[in-house]
Amino acid sequence: MKILGIESAGKVASVALVEDGQVLCDFTINGKYTHSKTIMPMLESIKKITEVDLTTVDAIAVSAGPGSYTGLRIGASTAKGLAQVWQVPIIGVSTLESLAYNVSDMDLLICPMLDARRQHAYCAAYRNTEDGLDTVMPIELRSVETFVKGIKDIGMKALFLGDGLSNHRKLVEIHMGERTWCEARAQEALPKASTLALVAEEKYRRGETDSYLTHHPNYYRPSQAEREMNIRC
Repeated sequence: MKILGIESAGKVASVALVEDGQVLCDFTINGKYTHSKTIMPMLESIKKITEVDLTTVDAIAVSAGPGSYTGLRIGASTAKGLAQVWQVPIIGVSTLESLAYNVSDMDLLICPMLDARRQHAYCAAYRNTEDGLDTVMPIELRSVETFVKGIKDIGMKALFLGDGLSNHRKLVEIHMGERTWCEARAQEALPKASTLALVAEEKYRRGETDSYLTHHPNYYRPSQAEREMNIRC
């Protein structure tokens, strides 16, 4: 089984090709680059380096949110366009779930956070079990302070990762204390298309797929235009 992964929910742009649980190729760029200008060239590079005909993949995995509106739309549009042409299904994978799987072998409370600005973050908490990740706190848009206090109350040493930590580190330090938390290593702290595609393999086996017509990202909150319209109404 070959799955093409596309991660573009945040600042990171990443594409990968996995086959039967093995990562064949993974390109990741972390910087202020426009995803619409980086995703397709990276896909072309994967094709050239691996010499794999990408039209033969069994499915396309894509970050399904939360994340930035622009990033999620670019990823979804790319996946939907390729899926329509190649006639393959799409597998949407939660950005936070994929991020948590970077460190799923650790016996800690795993707390991925994506910055949502204005002292808020998209966040969740997971615990590793023999059957995979168990959700302790579901994905939700929360104030960083509320989330960190909730993690503290659980009473388990926590591992934080994602750009929500780098942007709100002071709040974590204030509310968690010195010995009750740690942070993921740099190579584990960012979303990666290879992890996303590996998670998608299991979803594919369970039949959890969409078509290019039915796949839609979950933004977890209304767009700014929708919020401003509600205020005016």
